[in-house]
Amino acid sequence: MSIDYMSGTTISEYDLTLAIPGDVASVRARILEAIPQLGYKVLGEQPIHAKRPMKSCMSLNVLDYPTTITISLKQTNDMSVLATFNYEVTSAMSIN
Repeated sequence: MSIDYMSGTTISEYDLTLAIPGDVASVRARILEAIPQLGYKVLGEQPIHAKRPMKSCMSLNVLDYPTTITISLKQTNDMSVLATFNYEVTSAMSIN
């Protein structure tokens, strides 16, 4: 986690790794179809890179904070793909 004291912004990083059935092409297509439904705008496809804007500046719910996600895909065997989801969540801190 990093803190920019000048702007009062905190950036938190989270990683999640999942095995998803299929090949890289089919998994990539399914993710690219699903991610806009979660409010993200796709910025790149290899690796998948997407952003979601802030929903509410007064919310305590982390799902309302601006989020950047990078998804890397790696074929592990004939039946599954290892997907690594890296989230960066930005939250503004109030400085009094």
